[in-house]
Amino acid sequence: MSRKIIFYTGEDLSDWRYSTAANGQITLFEYTGNYSKTIKVPSNGDKYVVNTYTSGTTPSTANTPFYNNPSVVSVDLRNAPFVSNNMYSTFSNCRNLITADNCFKGCTNLTNAWECFWGCTNLTSAAYCFDGCSNLLELRVFEDAGVFYNCTNLVNAFSCFNGCTKLYNATECFKECINLVDATNCFTNCTTLQNVAYSFQGCTNLNSPIQIPSAVRVMTGTFMGCTNLYSDITILSAEVQDAGSCFSRDSYTQTTNVYIPFNYTGTTTRTNTFNSFVTAGYI
Repeated sequence: MSRKIIFYTGEDLSDWRYSTAANGQITLFEYTGNYSKTIKVPSNGDKYVVNTYTSGTTPSTANTPFYNNPSVVSVDLRNAPFVSNNMYSTFSNCRNLITADNCFKGCTNLTNAWECFWGCTNLTSAAYCFDGCSNLLELRVFEDAGVFYNCTNLVNAFSCFNGCTKLYNATECFKECINLVDATNCFTNCTTLQNVAYSFQGCTNLNSPIQIPSAVRVMTGTFMGCTNLYSDITILSAEVQDAGSCFSRDSYTQTTNVYIPFNYTGTTTRTNTFNSFVTAGYI
């Protein structure tokens, strides 16, 4: 039977190991119930959080009910008020996780998701996963892997980060997602996004229109190795400062059109844009 994690209104904590702070805040440490049924995460206003981390802890030792959990197949925590600001490695190594559509949609408390789905090698869909997470700041820090790094079976990331208006760092977010096809509207309305370095590196099956927001400054290796990219790429930023190896030559020459306003006026032909990228060192 497929096990799905959902958010619901209720106060039943019988299936959880948890602690209660003096202020009434309840931290859920571990799910101890029956994995043959739907996993229901309780909520009572803002009193419940899934997990918390302190400086120096690692996912394997910190409190998290889902890390490395083979029973998790599907997650949908949309609009859940209990979701804390730190979802570091929450579903890492959940090797049987298949769908994360709408997983954190509308979770406005969420500020980081470092390595959140790292190692979820059977994850196929994450559409709208972080849609509307208006306080999400970054997806990778220091040497941590990107949020979906090496999710080799991920196909659908439609509108994944749409409306993440404070997101500024999306480095390596889909790196080596070799089966990713659809990332349409992935960064739509990410008005403060500055860094998309290596975001789609190695996505050899990526073939959907991508729009790079106007605040982006770093595009190093963003589409490197995207060898099946035939769709339009629109780069809205006029202030890109580093775009070294943004496209590998084999991916760029078959991209339908690339629209780039920085240093150029209006849309350009593929050939002219390609030559300009070569001159500027972007390929």
